[in-house]
Amino acid sequence: MTKSAQMEAFDPPEGAVVTTLHFRRRELPEELAKMVGDGDPGTLFRVKLWPVDDDDQPLA
Repeated sequence: MTKSAQMEAFDPPEGAVVTTLHFRRRELPEELAKMVGDGDPGTLFRVKLWPVDDDDQPLA
């Protein structure tokens, strides 16, 4: 993942209702673990999620 991709990933769209979850690397869901790769299993990650419609617009 590039630095710009990481920054994009943490910038929710304006007006989005954001849910923030915290995971240790060893606790990450499988798909997220593949994205971040290997490393210290104790590393803490903050994951921001928001719902979108079929056009990728945030749901308020």
